[in-house]
Amino acid sequence: MIYYQPLSETYFESCNELLNTFYASKDFCNCISFSNCLGTQEEFARFYRLHPESLETVIVAIEVLGENGESDLGGGVVIGCVKVSATEYPRTSSDDFIHTPKPEEAYVSTLCVSSQARGKGVGGRLLEHAEALARKLNKKKLTLEVLNANPAERLYARFGFERVHEGKAEKCFNDFFACCLVGKREHGKYGRTKMEKTLL
Repeated sequence: MIYYQPLSETYFESCNELLNTFYASKDFCNCISFSNCLGTQEEFARFYRLHPESLETVIVAIEVLGENGESDLGGGVVIGCVKVSATEYPRTSSDDFIHTPKPEEAYVSTLCVSSQARGKGVGGRLLEHAEALARKLNKKKLTLEVLNANPAERLYARFGFERVHEGKAEKCFNDFFACCLVGKREHGKYGRTKMEKTLL
């Protein structure tokens, strides 16, 4: 059974492990693994203990094995999470390094699903929760960025996200930044695509 809920202290360790696994597969400038820069369990927990209001900006998918497990019993493991950045909540410095949201937007800074949970609809359900938070905050749009040729772009399009046209200079700068940030050619292509969903 899979449950979806805002992050709670019970799942700090499991969520941080999933995020670290996700980021460890990336390289900075094609030579430095992000695994050298991963946040520690203590740093992760400290941020959310200092800013408990930010817990609702992280929705986790928890898989509970067994017949009588409930998500709040701590018997499950985090198999997916979505982090949403918005001006109303404190954000980590790494969130702001990637993208500082405008007042009218909620930005999906991270969406990750464990490899064993892919294909089970977890990503789509997490996006639904991200959109629900954006609507609760009366945001006009939900935005994200995806590396070019990433298969997840099809999920985003099915969910109503559309590519955002950028001027040549802005696109060139942002693609260069993405290449520096990630380094290697992810999914066979360089660069990234900006996408947004209008919320009416």
